[in-house]
Amino acid sequence: MGAILDELLLYHPRQLRLTRPTVVIDAGIATEANLQTIRTKGLDYVCVDRRRVQDVPEGNPTVVHDGHSGVVKAIRSADSSEVFLFCESTGRYQKEKSIKNRFQKRFEQDLQRLADSLEKKGGIKKYEKVLERIGRLKEKYRLVARFYEIHVEQKDGKAVGLSWELKDEQGLEQRFSGRLSKTMVYPHLRVKKAKVIPHP
Repeated sequence: MGAILDELLLYHPRQLRLTRPTVVIDAGIATEANLQTIRTKGLDYVCVDRRRVQDVPEGNPTVVHDGHSGVVKAIRSADSSEVFLFCESTGRYQKEKSIKNRFQKRFEQDLQRLADSLEKKGGIKKYEKVLERIGRLKEKYRLVARFYEIHVEQKDGKAVGLSWELKDEQGLEQRFSGRLSKTMVYPHLRVKKAKVIPHP
């Protein structure tokens, strides 16, 4: 992919008549190697960042857009010429919150059914089988399950108790916060209130 990108950057679209075009690329090819290729050509770029929220630069963001659809904030990286744009959407937050509540509720309901079966005649009681069922539930509800801690008590090879607790509520909320719908990187920008202006 790097070689293909390098070749594409040799040819500027004639119909645009730009002396310095801006490259827009998807997160799938926004690797550090490809971004470096673009930098060596002296070009600006916009891309969806591949890093997680906790990996982005720290600092006081500048609001560059505030409208009915959401808020866009910019933070300049201290160790590079990149500017990170964060898109906060109230609608996206509500959607993510609804998904979280639905998955969390169903996960706990299925855990409760499994716990109840330990007390029922003919229910699953073999320790290994119970662990298998829990493993399948974790896979089915993997978006929320990793934030839980599940305990299985056993006696003579049988499960005699099942309990669970939400061990990382903050992590769960952050996972479904909807605060960072997209992260874009745009080097060589001057950040101003209500505007994002490229250097000449």
